[in-house]
Amino acid sequence: MVALNWSAIPFVSGRRRGLGGCEQLLLTTLLVFCVLSERLLVELSDYSLDWEHAKYVRSSLFDVRIVCVESSGFGLWSDHVVVEVAHRDAGHVKKNLLALDRIKRVEEDRPVLTRRLQSRPLKSLSRPPSDADFYNVTALHQKGYRGQNVRVAIFDTGISSGCQRFFNHPVHLTDWTHDESPYDTVGHGTFITGLVAGMVRGCPGLAPDAEIVTFRVFTGAQTSYTSWFLNAFNYAMQTGVDIVSLSIGGPDHFDQPFTDKVNEVTAAGIIFVSAIGNDGLFGSVNNPADMMDVVGIGGLERNINIASFSSRGMTTSELRLPIPSYGRVKPDIVTIARDLRGPGLGFRRCISLSGTSVATPIVTGSIALLLSAVPEERRRTVVNPAAVKRALIRGAKRILDSSMYEQGAGFLDVQASLDEMLAIDEEYVNNERNEVQLQLLPFYLDFTAGRANVRRA
Repeated sequence: MVALNWSAIPFVSGRRRGLGGCEQLLLTTLLVFCVLSERLLVELSDYSLDWEHAKYVRSSLFDVRIVCVESSGFGLWSDHVVVEVAHRDAGHVKKNLLALDRIKRVEEDRPVLTRRLQSRPLKSLSRPPSDADFYNVTALHQKGYRGQNVRVAIFDTGISSGCQRFFNHPVHLTDWTHDESPYDTVGHGTFITGLVAGMVRGCPGLAPDAEIVTFRVFTGAQTSYTSWFLNAFNYAMQTGVDIVSLSIGGPDHFDQPFTDKVNEVTAAGIIFVSAIGNDGLFGSVNNPADMMDVVGIGGLERNINIASFSSRGMTTSELRLPIPSYGRVKPDIVTIARDLRGPGLGFRRCISLSGTSVATPIVTGSIALLLSAVPEERRRTVVNPAAVKRALIRGAKRILDSSMYEQGAGFLDVQASLDEMLAIDEEYVNNERNEVQLQLLPFYLDFTAGRANVRRA
């Protein structure tokens, strides 16, 4: 792995055509291939500079007319490339590629239509209370916990142009779509990013000193490809990101390249936060929020009841494995998801949005506050996905008359979770850097009431 000087890159476009790509074809030929071509996601067994992988794959397909080979275009270490070939040649190309020693897997790189932004309709607001005030984060700010030196990656629709003056630190913009623009035309990414760290009057973010990196992985038409996410995840791992936040989800637990890469991100010690979805049914938890090391976020009404639209556990991916097993408890934690306030496009006014999409940045911003409480020199050693889950779970408040599949550990309590994170840091120091305690969810099962209730041990 290499560490890129990401702080020196104000805008990165991650969509490039490499090694004699599509741009060299005549327009008429390109139009034909756009209809009849097929995109293949080619995963390799090793990491190398992405252009080297592209060169290797192209040289191995000398007998096939290739529309283009895509790589990130600016020298990332990568484990995949995308090959676009005529539809009639796709089967032949896949067979040839799988015969190569360095090729791990070849799958179609289709538009990810099932991976959705988890939000509900917008409306403008006059003066409801600030969501930052609701969680009393001002008290934490006064103690010096403001998200400082914490880098947060927002995977979404980008952010509005002119965003820089609404954040305490420069926002680093990246684009991974074919639009080749980092700017938001939908409004979703702008809203989410503002909730984490924005300084917009009337709807400030929770962690004003966090450093934001925006990853535009959805076009203005809200389409995406798995390969765009994989490139973006690789970039996040190679540029020192601490938290990845996805206010998206879908029934994609069988998108193996995507789920493998999420597991790689969390194994690298990056905290991964994701919305569980707005399907409102038991067994409808979306991916990647349903994954073990991801912090899955559910939604509450303003009266602290479970939101009717919030997806419920258990997870269902285990039910279809070669050896089926019982699903796990999700969400991990819940927080307010109804009529949250954040900036609209252009940061001209505060608007409201509902859904687990907007609950997610509340938890993301809270985690940034927790991380800023751990001294930076040992943060990467003390803090990992398990430690953060422990802080959130032990700090959460139980909600009466809601099952563990609706609320997980309970309602987010930022102050209590901060106290737990400080305890984790102290535990690490006092134990002379031995392993710290972990936390299981559920803590305790009681089936005597006719359904599974969770109690603290």
